Amino acid sequence: MSGICSLQGEVMNKIDNLGCKVILGDFDYVAKPTIIRDCFEFTWNEWESKINYLLKTIDPKITPLVSLYARVRGVQEAQLLEQLSHVANNYPDLGVLFHFFDVEAMSRALDIYRGRPLINYVSGEKWALERILPLLKRHPVPIVIQPIGDMGIPPTVNERMEIIQHIANTFTRVGIDRRDIYVDGLTPALGTLEFSLQVSLKTITAAKEAGFETILWPANAGLGHPDGKFIAATYAAMAVQAGLDLAVVASADREIYTAIAQANLILRDS
Repeated sequence: MSGICSLQGEVMNKIDNLGCKVILGDFDYVAKPTIIRDCFEFTWNEWESKINYLLKTIDPKITPLVSLYARVRGVQEAQLLEQLSHVANNYPDLGVLFHFFDVEAMSRALDIYRGRPLINYVSGEKWALERILPLLKRHPVPIVIQPIGDMGIPPTVNERMEIIQHIANTFTRVGIDRRDIYVDGLTPALGTLEFSLQVSLKTITAAKEAGFETILWPANAGLGHPDGKFIAATYAAMAVQAGLDLAVVASADREIYTAIAQANLILRDS
């Protein structure tokens, strides 16, 4: 986190108002491969201190959205989301991405949070849609969706778009605007699943053409590879070309930041 000030000065100013925006993901679950294990060792007080330090440091004009995440051994998600909402309320100029698994917990947090956050995520599985609809009726906030259906992750873009359109049609019936639906193109580590990263990139393009916003976690592309940082940076630049709107990136991932900034500049110059 200590590098965020210099990072903003060197790179992030090039991203502002250009193409793909960055969500700062220092506490997101893709910030580093071990975070899921490490984070349970933090107390809430440690999380709160780290999060406040980060939020005080960043410039909302440059980094408009911050991904907030916390996991503490023995503390339920409902309590953590409520505490994160209270912290976020102290920084009204910053937008927030919340992660949830417990719908009721997310609903209670939205009762507390004074802004209009982006929340992550829901899939196209029948049970997932049924559980999220009451929340969205009460809190019509922007939401990240993943093109995953009852049969799993489709290997083709057309099958994914069918799921995306089904989710969108379901959400619009409860008042969610299509522009508030952010499609996650899904980013597996290179070579680990039966579908390629090209399918992810083409999903971004197809979703943009259908009128949706788009989002990715580029660091996932390089997980487990010796050249992972370069794989992720290259993938991020290709995603910007494909029409990516938001990228969740940890401040330590300087290669990804630089790739996004330069891709934005190249596209603006075309």
